[in-house]
Amino acid sequence: MDEKNYNGYDTEKRLENFSEEGDAIRESIKNSQRFCQRFFYGTDKKKCNIARFRSKHISDLLRNFDVVMSEETYSTILYETLWAEGTWGPLDSWDKQSTFFAWLRKVSWNAVIEWLEKEHIIEKRARTVGNTRLTMLSQSVGKCILVIDELMKDTKYYDVLTAIYVDRLKDYEIIAKLNITEDDYKKLRKQGERKLKDAILRSPHCFEEDVLHDKSANMITVSSEFVMDMAEWYKERTEENPFSDVLGLQLTDDEVKDKIVNFIYDFSSKLKWTDEERYVWRKRFIEKVPPTQLAEKMNKDRHWIDLHYSRINKKFKRAFKKWWKQNG
Repeated sequence: MDEKNYNGYDTEKRLENFSEEGDAIRESIKNSQRFCQRFFYGTDKKKCNIARFRSKHISDLLRNFDVVMSEETYSTILYETLWAEGTWGPLDSWDKQSTFFAWLRKVSWNAVIEWLEKEHIIEKRARTVGNTRLTMLSQSVGKCILVIDELMKDTKYYDVLTAIYVDRLKDYEIIAKLNITEDDYKKLRKQGERKLKDAILRSPHCFEEDVLHDKSANMITVSSEFVMDMAEWYKERTEENPFSDVLGLQLTDDEVKDKIVNFIYDFSSKLKWTDEERYVWRKRFIEKVPPTQLAEKMNKDRHWIDLHYSRINKKFKRAFKKWWKQNG
């Protein structure tokens, strides 16, 4: 790819012929060292390079993992992953079901997380029913038939899962087809999807990478003290206000932890806070980071941390109290 064509690429446009665009970029990566250098290490976000999503990922690493990563390190991790000892084999795994850059963003994030885990910079979390979600609606019908027939054929959830992921029916159509109430449908679907995720995680077949996605809760670390406090609260509330009624099924100890992490993270994500407010609150409330340590990390004084956390935590308590009144 010559300099003129290189400068003409805009990574943010959804071109109609994204397949040709992606093919051109792949071939340029494989055959042009000059293009390769600019693609992986370039900083101009208007050019054809990874600069835009690299910046976002680096920001996500700091916010969610407290990991500071340089642009050069990030780029080198992705470069070495795709280079694959000179074969560039991973580039050929792009299935063209999305744009090349959409695919590359996922590959990049996974490569960086895998590297951080391998270097023991972050702790690897095992996938569970609680920290994953199904992505089968984004898969082909054929893939869904294969998974459901293989894992759920002889269960009471087969019909509802087939209606959702194979027939792609709307909720009211499924309710009519199965001749059940709306409440029974919701219960059957929730239980069926949990059973399906559990079966996928236990299956010797390679279904997991295709049809499961890690929830964003995997991107934070919650202190053991916080989990114990919430678990104790759960036990105290089981009689008068069942935690299971609010957050799902009756839970095991491991599932309690997963549910707490997922719920608190998701709940705080939906509040109308700034990124800075959310960062301060999660560090103090969820992760129990000492205020002096957080102040040093954010280059703020202790008083600023205490004042802002107190104000934000009051917002959280009001929001949670309102939510609990509606759902508890």
